[in-house]
Amino acid sequence: MASATDLILTWIRGRPYWERAALAKVISGTPLQESDYQELLTYMLQDVGLADKTAQRPPVSLAMPQASPARPSKPPKITRLYDLRDVNALAHGQEIQFGPQITAIYGGNASGKSGYARVLAGAAFARGEREILQDLSSWLDFDPESRASASIDIEDGESQRSLSWQDGISCPELRHFHVYDATSVEVHLTQENNLAFVPAGLSCLTQLAKVTDEVRNLLRNLIEDRTRKPPELALLFQDGESEVGRAVADISADTDIRQLKALAVLTTEEERSAERLREEVKRLDALDVSGRVAELGTQIEDVSNLVGRVRDIEAELSDDRMQEIDSLIDDLCRCRTEAEKIGAGQFRRTGLKTVGSNTWQQFIKHAKSLADAEVVDGEPYPHEGDHCLLCRQLLSTQAIDLIERLWRFVERDAPARAAAALAACTKRKQ
Repeated sequence: MASATDLILTWIRGRPYWERAALAKVISGTPLQESDYQELLTYMLQDVGLADKTAQRPPVSLAMPQASPARPSKPPKITRLYDLRDVNALAHGQEIQFGPQITAIYGGNASGKSGYARVLAGAAFARGEREILQDLSSWLDFDPESRASASIDIEDGESQRSLSWQDGISCPELRHFHVYDATSVEVHLTQENNLAFVPAGLSCLTQLAKVTDEVRNLLRNLIEDRTRKPPELALLFQDGESEVGRAVADISADTDIRQLKALAVLTTEEERSAERLREEVKRLDALDVSGRVAELGTQIEDVSNLVGRVRDIEAELSDDRMQEIDSLIDDLCRCRTEAEKIGAGQFRRTGLKTVGSNTWQQFIKHAKSLADAEVVDGEPYPHEGDHCLLCRQLLSTQAIDLIERLWRFVERDAPARAAAALAACTKRKQ
């Protein structure tokens, strides 16, 4: 049975020269440049009789590539990750040394563990999209054009070498390393996992299709350029003041064509100026202005959100807010001082064990209610000559002072006000 490679070679031998030349360029493995596509376009035009063939076109070599060499007998290992630059907020100078068996990296939230994992996922193979943000901690040195980068050391038992990685560009040497993190796990669990097998040689056909499509696009562009109607000459030379403008304005049946052709020849300086203009046009076309505008728009939105947040914080720390906080603290201090002066602690010398308890406070409140009910002729209880409400003994001066302080403790309720002031401070703090 013929192999896929034999079938491809049999099929391509019956195709036009330009297609065979395209396959030869694909097989060579060298990326095609603009000059290669222009060369294939010339061959296409020659094949269909739209351009003169050269005396001798180069022969086409269709030797298919051999199978890839076997991988090293000892699997390669990553030994070190270091020299990280512009990777999230990871500090410069840090590195990870990988052990021969297993390496465990641990730390608190936002300590940078995921940042190192994103670098390995970008350099090796991992499913899912990951975004590596630049370090904005030193915004004075921030360069929006810089890209995240790192160095990675590997060894395979035969040699050791260092790889350079940049964000968006994987390292071919690490294509056999698979990275699994929270992002890739979600992709593996929730998305399709398609497997495909392509026989050796057939991958060349996919690349050949891309190359031939590009050549056909060049042909379509050439056809459009040749069939486009030329603009009115009068619109090109409206001033009529230059020598060319006057010649064009005076074109008639008597015009000397040789003189017009002479005017069409550019001087050396004009050729240089035209070349500079063409280079400038290429440079402007490669700028991707729309993408850059979108990126800057996102940055402007992020900065606007940050400005709004900073303003909110400034409002929380304004003079009015600070005065409000000072007032709450002063009120709490006053209430605590008052509570200490007239609180239940002043009565602990009486010898009762329950002073200050809820039972004791209820007793004082009920005693006050009884005293108010026993008022005679509007004279509040107690006063000189009154008797104790319980034992009916005559009240001494010290007893009257004690009862009056008890009444003040009940009426003013300083501990409750101190607790309310503390609650207000706690709420404001939150």
